[in-house]
Amino acid sequence: MSSSYNDPTFKELTSLSDRTAAIVAAAQVDDALSDFIRSRLLSDKDTTHKLFKPTGALGAFGTRADLAYLMGLINPEDRDDLYLIAEIRNRFAHWAKPASFADREISALCNKITILDRCPDDDQDPDELNWKLYKRPVKGLQARFWFTFACDTYTHLFPKLAIFRAEHR
Repeated sequence: MSSSYNDPTFKELTSLSDRTAAIVAAAQVDDALSDFIRSRLLSDKDTTHKLFKPTGALGAFGTRADLAYLMGLINPEDRDDLYLIAEIRNRFAHWAKPASFADREISALCNKITILDRCPDDDQDPDELNWKLYKRPVKGLQARFWFTFACDTYTHLFPKLAIFRAEHR
């Protein structure tokens, strides 16, 4: 599973600053995770809104990752990756100093994300970005691509899992 050069969302991420790209990419994963969890809950708009609003019981990204894991929607490795994505996003969102994927701490966090290592090697479409070209440890621009590829993978994976699980209820 890779990111497409033709995906408008991915194209937008490539033109943003490191800080903005990290925040936006993580927000996309957070939204996809929220939608995935909601797809498995009873349809009660008021209660769901109350729980998922930012100040609600499920308002935090990490809390939603925990819930998805406890519901059996994701495995422990995915939960740990989601924690890392949230931590990287928080570093960019809450550090007052300039932040970059070239920062040693941020690159080290990116190197701990495992979803791309766990994706099957399929025939590479020429219109697809090949994240397998990046070898560990990733740093700087490579860390940015690793992070955004990982976020894009989860953003596209969760809706597919939601459909699969709905069909196999």
